[in-house]
Amino acid sequence: MAAAPSSGDDPVLSGLAGAVALLTKAGVALDVPLGEVQFDGRSPEERLPVPGGLGSEGVTNVVSGTTRTSTEEDQPEVPEPLTEDSTLTSDGYPILYGTSFLMAVAYGPDGPQARTILTYGQVGDPELPGFDSGMKAFANKEWKVVETDPEEIAKDPDATTTEVSA
Repeated sequence: MAAAPSSGDDPVLSGLAGAVALLTKAGVALDVPLGEVQFDGRSPEERLPVPGGLGSEGVTNVVSGTTRTSTEEDQPEVPEPLTEDSTLTSDGYPILYGTSFLMAVAYGPDGPQARTILTYGQVGDPELPGFDSGMKAFANKEWKVVETDPEEIAKDPDATTTEVSA
């Protein structure tokens, strides 16, 4: 851990104080779980928790509520951020875009083990069935197993394989 500077304000403590002031201004308790204030800002029907953060925070699952990237014409209304250097609004952290597909692979003595999750789903229209199915699975941490054993893959009647030559 780095020592505080020999003179002047400690930037870590200053940053912490700023975060506390911003959360207090928004009426967010300091011990509230992230999932209660960071949510899918695309769905007006249900407030689904969204894990992740900004790339500058060092997270792999990058999400944000400051930019709209959807091509859908009917975008939800989102309150303005409380400050220009934060995405926190009076309603919390509505997430409008970010990671759409995650895959985690562990390489062990028994071979690779992989899990995937599709975060937003395959339907962009909120009126269509399945619009929030991916986000519900993401919010509930329902990762899918990716089969890597050739014998198990061959047992799946719907599986297709393609050989790639080197």
